[in-house]
Formats: sequence, structure tokens, C-alpha cells
Amino acid sequence: MTISMHFWLMTAFLLTALVGVVDGLTLNRRSILLGSASAILPSIHPSLVQEANAIPLPFEKKDRRQLELCLVNVLRVQYWAMKVADILKNAPTDDQKKKAYLEVRLGAKAMVADKKIKIGGGSLLSVITLRGLQIKDCLDDLKYYAKNKKMDQYRDDLIESLASLVEFDGLETTQDPSPRSTLTLGMYNESKNIYVQRMLTERIIPLTDQTVNYFGKDQRIKCEGYVEQFYPRELPAKKIIQEQVKPTEGEEINKQVEQ
Repeated sequence: MTISMHFWLMTAFLLTALVGVVDGLTLNRRSILLGSASAILPSIHPSLVQEANAIPLPFEKKDRRQLELCLVNVLRVQYWAMKVADILKNAPTDDQKKKAYLEVRLGAKAMVADKKIKIGGGSLLSVITLRGLQIKDCLDDLKYYAKNKKMDQYRDDLIESLASLVEFDGLETTQDPSPRSTLTLGMYNESKNIYVQRMLTERIIPLTDQTVNYFGKDQRIKCEGYVEQFYPRELPAKKIIQEQVKPTEGEEINKQVEQ
């Protein structure tokens, strides 16, 4: 072996050894850094991270329903109340009255109870429909559009009246799952029928009527036309027709503001 070849072999050996030393130092440095980080991170309590994520942002906004959609849903509740009140009063058989009575109690509960609460009468399409209206949220949005305490009162009175249809005899509440339908029907009598009728005709129907009328005659006509076009089966057999068209409360308030 010549001297030059021996020189190059020694040089290659030294370079290989040097690379190994450098790699080892790099790995040791990384392990030191990771060890330091792992020692620091546990000192940050997880609750601080959760609290930071829970801070509400000041620019978050609630998505509101369109005004007309809210009014249409209130109208649908009014028409439903008219139909079942008519059945409770004029149906020829007790079975028809009992069915309407059960529908009123379950439908009212579907509108005011929390979404997690189980509602009985799952076979009643009207109950499912009423729950889907999300009437409480619609009334909250109408409060926003009205910007008047009168609408606040309509909202509270309507929800309270619907709740009373559920809880008036102590058989069930808006906070608990519904009892068996057979139990509700077994406790039915003429006095309860009359009470439900009066609540519908003296509270629910007038309050829904006032709520829609608050936003003016034009809005009402538009929303009535929408219901007639897309939900014709929900129209009551007999509509309440006023003998004289009076200005709505919303129009009267606007006139007072202008003056």
C-alpha cells in the first residue's frame, strides 16, 4: 500500500468519526431541549387553558330568523289553536274531543319545553310540527325586531299560557317527560275540556293575534298569504273575522313616535 492511499484511508476514517460525534451532540441537544420543555409545560395548569378558551368574544352575534318567518310561525300556532278549539267544542264524539285534548296538551308542551324533554304522542304529526316551529326562539327574535316592552309582555304571556295547558291539573310539567297517553286520557273529563277550550280561545288565539298585528296590516296579509299557499291543510275551518279593521298597536306606536 502506498503512502498516498494510506493517507486517504486515514482521512476518510477521521471524517466518519467526526460525523458520528456531531450527530451524537445534536441528539443530546434535542433531548436536553425536550426535557426542559416537558419540565416547563406541566407547570401550566389545564384549567387556565380551558378558561382562556371559554372567554366570550365581544363581536359574536346571534343569527336571527327573518321577521316574516317568525310571524308565519306565530300564525301557524294561532290557526292550530283555532282548529283544536273548534274540535273540542263541536266534535260529535268524545273520542274526537279526547284526541284533540291530548293534542293540545302535548302540542303546548312541545312548544315550551326544553328540546331534551321527551314528549309523548310520538305518532301525532301535529306535535312534531309544533315543536319544529321553535316558537320560543321566534318570540325572542320578535322582541328584538319590535324593540318595545309591549312585545316582551306578549312573549311572556303567550309562553305562560302555553305552559298552563300542560300543568293546569298537576298531571305533568314542562320539566319532565310526558306520562303515558292512556293516563292523560284516563283523567279526561268535561271540566278539563272546557278549561282547555277557554285557554285557547281567550288567551292563545288573542295573544298570537296581537303579536302578529303588532307589526302592521301589510305584514299580516303577506304572512297569511304565505301560510295559505304553503300550509293550506293547517288553515282552520272557521276564521275569526273582525267586523271592523282597526289600526294595529304597532301602527299606533309609530304614529305617536312621529308626533
